[in-house]
Amino acid sequence: DTQATADNGWQSLADWYAAAGAYAHAADAYARAYESERDPSLAYAAAYAAESAGDVYSAVTYYSEYLVESSGS
Repeated sequence: DTQATADNGWQSLADWYAAAGAYAHAADAYARAYESERDPSLAYAAAYAAESAGDVYSAVTYYSEYLVESSGS
C-alpha cells in the first residue's frame, strides 16, 4: 500500500530527526504522519518533539490531540 509506505516514511524521517536532535523538523514530520494515520502515539511524538524544540503552541495542540484520540472521544 503506497499510502502506508508514505506514512511510515514520515515516521521514519521523524525518528531520524529526533535522534539527531533536530526537534523542529521531527515535530513537522511526526505531524505529517499523524495527519495521515491519526495514531495517538504520533500525536504524542509530535507534541514531545515540538516541546523539545521550544514550540509551546504546537506542543499543546498535539498533546490535546493525543488526549482526545487516546480517550476515544
